[in-house]
Amino acid sequence: WIKSIRRTETSHHTSASLSAAHFGGASAIARFSLSATHTIAGLTGTKAMASLSAKVRSLTGGKTPIWYPAVPKGAPGHLPAGTPGSKKVVYVPACPNRIFGPADSLRPLPEVITSLLNKAGFEVLYPDALSSLCCGQPWESKGYTEQAAQKRAQWQEKVSLASENGRWPVITDASPCTSQLRHSDGPEILDITDFLLTQIVPHLTISPLETPVMLHVTCSSSRRDKGHALRQLAAACTHQLIEP
Repeated sequence: WIKSIRRTETSHHTSASLSAAHFGGASAIARFSLSATHTIAGLTGTKAMASLSAKVRSLTGGKTPIWYPAVPKGAPGHLPAGTPGSKKVVYVPACPNRIFGPADSLRPLPEVITSLLNKAGFEVLYPDALSSLCCGQPWESKGYTEQAAQKRAQWQEKVSLASENGRWPVITDASPCTSQLRHSDGPEILDITDFLLTQIVPHLTISPLETPVMLHVTCSSSRRDKGHALRQLAAACTHQLIEP
């Protein structure tokens, strides 16, 4: 219902088309900007950086965001190569995980997932032009269905080639992306939680954390299996699972 309303109110078709056509470049600019603001904040202090970003937002009429210390740095511009294995899997890190980096004490999510896949004997394959790929959700959610369809078609084309038309399984690390692509043509896209639970966890020795872990089940996970696989994974990783 909300999306149908947004489709009738779209007014930035040129910007939507440009961002879709040059998504790789836009993502690189976003990563650089995130890291640059953290570098500036380290030199000027977080209060000065937040104040500066608020002033810039005012000057641009609200078209730029306000910076907060909790805003992450940019993700690394490269992906882990992984190691050869007896099995293969096509892994497509979702856009947010290619743009936003982790907290200082953590590893980037693509690095963690690649490591887990390697430990279970999987060789990780990435599709060509990965930096330009997106499931189309950012455009779909704003009512730009044409641009969203173009991004989905590009995603499926590159993934079909990488998976040899479905010979190798295909995973992405965000359930909203899986949901967005589930009715598209091309290879089946497996949800990361299902794949980890059935293909990876049985090959690993997991030492559950003693510290509490808070779990948020996304809407797409709830619609798919009521969050069952995600909860099972989380429960295997900690003795204290908290769900708001």
